[in-house]
Amino acid sequence: MEVLARTKNQYPFLYGSTRYREKGEGTPTFSFDTNSETPGNAQRQFYIPWATSPQPGGSYTPWLAVWQAARDFLGYSVLAVNPADNRKYISRWIPLPFPGMVPQSPVPATGNSAVPSLSALRGFMYATSIVRAEGTVPQGNPASLALGALNQVVEGTGGATVAQFNEALLNVAFTSPKFNIMGDADLFVLNQQLNGLGYLPSASGGGNAGFYTESSLMRNVEIDIQPSGKYQVFKGFSALRFTGNAARDKDPPNFVGPPRPFPPGPPLANDVPILLNEGDVMIRWKQVPAEAIPATAIANTIGKTNVYDFGIPAGVVAGTVGCFFRAGTLLCLYPRYRLYRMVNGMFAYDIDFRFKHYPYGANSFFRITSIPTALRNSTGLIPATAIAGGITVITAASGNDMIVETVDPHGLSPGDNVSILNGLKFLAGPFQVTILDNQHFSLNFTEKTPAETITGANAWVLSAGFYPASRDGNPLTGIGSYNLLTQAGDNPIFGGVDYSLLFEPEP
Repeated sequence: MEVLARTKNQYPFLYGSTRYREKGEGTPTFSFDTNSETPGNAQRQFYIPWATSPQPGGSYTPWLAVWQAARDFLGYSVLAVNPADNRKYISRWIPLPFPGMVPQSPVPATGNSAVPSLSALRGFMYATSIVRAEGTVPQGNPASLALGALNQVVEGTGGATVAQFNEALLNVAFTSPKFNIMGDADLFVLNQQLNGLGYLPSASGGGNAGFYTESSLMRNVEIDIQPSGKYQVFKGFSALRFTGNAARDKDPPNFVGPPRPFPPGPPLANDVPILLNEGDVMIRWKQVPAEAIPATAIANTIGKTNVYDFGIPAGVVAGTVGCFFRAGTLLCLYPRYRLYRMVNGMFAYDIDFRFKHYPYGANSFFRITSIPTALRNSTGLIPATAIAGGITVITAASGNDMIVETVDPHGLSPGDNVSILNGLKFLAGPFQVTILDNQHFSLNFTEKTPAETITGANAWVLSAGFYPASRDGNPLTGIGSYNLLTQAGDNPIFGGVDYSLLFEPEP
């Protein structure tokens, strides 16, 4: 007890199992830079005992106290099991925080006081390296550690040639990480509260790690989002058309019905590029123990989209940047692995998960007209001859648009364009349609005087068309979130999986 009391007085601070005191002068030192990736930097000098007390039996290696200090101060990760439900998770010993430097945020958690600010859970700077550790006041080479006659020792046979000292002086560097750091208990509580708000749908059930999951992206995760894009070229005289003459926009005096859109204009003669916006997302999962790599989940996720919303929106938890993607908008690419040893001697990876972000859906495509649901086949594919339907008769009351009666339900949508086949040049089209019921549609701006019934046309064909957003919600560079494969029993091009499993150890 007397030795322990003397040690506590000499080394008043304790972190993990390491006792230490700070050097009296020249420490700490600071540097700050608001434009740097590490806006805060500091160095502190600590004295620690060179050796701890011998273990029972007298066998111990005194200089391992320095290695223990490195583990305590710099942190590490291990694979753990929650005894409450036997779920595996990653347990993290967090690095030594610089005392008193807690980020301050004047903005509380948005709309929910139950979710804490991360400012209460993390610091501004953490110990990231021990720049130098050196012994002070030499004590010689203890004979108890020597082997053989005349205390001759051989490295690697249990002997030791490392000198003994009274204390070790550690120069510890602190930096500001680009990711959140928090302990296991704080993460559990935070995820539990987020799950209560409707986030982390798999945390309480389907996920392996439960509320210890790091799929909330709230700790040990760096996020980088870059703009990307491509363009699609439509050939001249094909899909795109000019807006019609506004002077013809007025309905005839005797027209009965809702206002109709602009009539179609002539086709564009030149090739037209259509810009499609995308994003490249990189989420770096830091310090993942090698034995905790979710290899099966990663293999099952490559080439698939997210079946659930992924991440937490900015503002839900104050003090975090937020990263949130709607279900079905990400596509997982092959990840990058970086292998290294942690300070505890075990192997770990930084895993760069790479995704394409399609804001309108990974299974959505640029559209000019929608595809009639009734004309999709059982696989969701659309044969070239199937975007059409039979016509029973075409009629028109005097001064009103022509009405097409179809043999079968047409499956058209408002704003679709059709052409009429079989030699009726004055009625070839294409015409934008107004849907009357599932077997009748009118051809906009085809009013006839007097009334007329037309025979000889026995088919309609879906035609491409494109009209201003001010009239039908479909701007020239617009993208419609229309999945070509949405019928019951159809399979989308990119299947969906639970992305949270990417950030949890395998069962």
